[in-house]
Amino acid sequence: YAFRDMVTEQFKTLVHVDNNVNLAAQAESRVGAASDLDNFIYFHLSVSSMGEGYAFNSLGSTHCLDGKPYRGAHYSAGEIDRLLQDTVPVSELSANELLLMGEADGELTDVMKQLAVGTGRTLATICDLIDPQSVIIGSNMPFCNKPLIEIVQAELNKNLVPVPDRFIPVITSELGDHSVAMGAAITALDRAVSDVENGVLSSLRSGS
Repeated sequence: YAFRDMVTEQFKTLVHVDNNVNLAAQAESRVGAASDLDNFIYFHLSVSSMGEGYAFNSLGSTHCLDGKPYRGAHYSAGEIDRLLQDTVPVSELSANELLLMGEADGELTDVMKQLAVGTGRTLATICDLIDPQSVIIGSNMPFCNKPLIEIVQAELNKNLVPVPDRFIPVITSELGDHSVAMGAAITALDRAVSDVENGVLSSLRSGS
């Protein structure tokens, strides 16, 4: 990345660049809901503030295989934003509906139910390809609506290719809206330790 190289050169320190969903998945893998999983999908709903309310921003996912995020040949694995927007009414979510997602027993509107059904069916296609142990759903705002999660889980498993004894649970993030920041901190610490062990930082600062 040109930005990474520019900052590295300016401050003589290594910089790691990644997207928010990969960082959140890293945090869940290390200290969150996926800490005992090797293969899982992390699905992230991003929203942003708009006036006095909130608006849908984007959807994305990270596929962790054998304990590591799979990035793909072009670093675009897990980009399902367009796929979901073409099949479910995410753009129609109101500020109130986004807030209801943060209530454990919040009543589902028709739009929220359609979102859950479409999300479950889309995730079923992905799960058939990589066969994860679990799907974890997180967001940059509180997200714990049990009725919505139950619909996603039901639709996912109903649409899977039948495999004896296979059931893929859908669970919510344990880290909530702190997952991205925690993932960034974990990644930075891991890289710093690795760089020190390999003498990379010393060579950068000496200019060699």
